[in-house]
Amino acid sequence: MGLRPGALPILTGRASDELVDRIERTDPLHLVEHDLFAEYSPSDDPEQWLERIEEMLRRRIAELAPAHPDRISTAFELAGFSDPNMVLSDFAELQGISLRKLERMVKRDFGLTPKQVLRRARALDIAAQICGVADDAEADELVLRYFDQSHLIREFAAFFGTTPSAFRASPRPLMTLNVEIRQARRLEELDRLRPGQTRPWFHGDDS
Repeated sequence: MGLRPGALPILTGRASDELVDRIERTDPLHLVEHDLFAEYSPSDDPEQWLERIEEMLRRRIAELAPAHPDRISTAFELAGFSDPNMVLSDFAELQGISLRKLERMVKRDFGLTPKQVLRRARALDIAAQICGVADDAEADELVLRYFDQSHLIREFAAFFGTTPSAFRASPRPLMTLNVEIRQARRLEELDRLRPGQTRPWFHGDDS
């Protein structure tokens, strides 16, 4: 289950910055109280399980009847997918808010400053490319987001604790899965991939 920026505080009352770079065992929507696995049979296929989990999640959110995440945070997430080199003051002006207000809202909903969110977006896109789960058509564009090779290496190491070449040399199945999920969602949000369509890194058709 993944929550969009702004959803965590609305659904659970917890600030996003409390969970940055942390792993917790938690049940933020109290799904366990709804006997999460009561309806699941070992004979069911994974798609059936996923459909039931999704339906349970939808019911739980409907019970909570939360407000929607702030439109500014939603727009900032989309802008970060599209152009993580954007000028923050330009984005704030476009949204009709001050730069200071943008910084407060992003910190609240993403748990990071706006600059950190954009830096992370660039690094995650490069990681996806290294893992082979990015669209080859934008490979050059992803690299050109950095001033030069040393800038790319510094920024990548700041988030992943290693250089791109060392990252490439070691199998990282969980990281690959995570960045692939993010890339698929990114392309869907940018209207470059339809839900259920074959992802471009599979090099297949979309039938």
